[in-house]
Amino acid sequence: MTVSILFHKRNRIYFFIIFLYFVVGFLFIKQSKINIFYEVDPDAIYFGNAIALIDGQQVQYKAHPGTFLVQLLGILFVPLKIFSLLTNQSFILLSVENIQNLFIFLRLFMFFLLILGIIFLLKSISLITRFYFP
Repeated sequence: MTVSILFHKRNRIYFFIIFLYFVVGFLFIKQSKINIFYEVDPDAIYFGNAIALIDGQQVQYKAHPGTFLVQLLGILFVPLKIFSLLTNQSFILLSVENIQNLFIFLRLFMFFLLILGIIFLLKSISLITRFYFP
């Protein structure tokens, strides 16, 4: 009975469409060696835009959901900007020289924001549903 379902004309068309969908999708994803949508870390984009913002350059977009994060990171990089002014170093050069430490700082800050968001979410759910989260 199962084999006859597979060979029914309508089901063969469905299986062919699904197979074609996966083949075309695979070819689309693998069409280039470097695909910008899968190879770029979003933290690097936020990091670069925050450095550009604090250095007085213009960020290229304003209505993006990550704009607030870029502005917040720019505020967090102000002590580094002050340090670069006091030591007469280029702010961007100082950022590039210490990029590993700044990425660690950036990811720890984003982790802190994630934990804070989860706490607010659980607190609001417990207030609405009157369910206690330990």
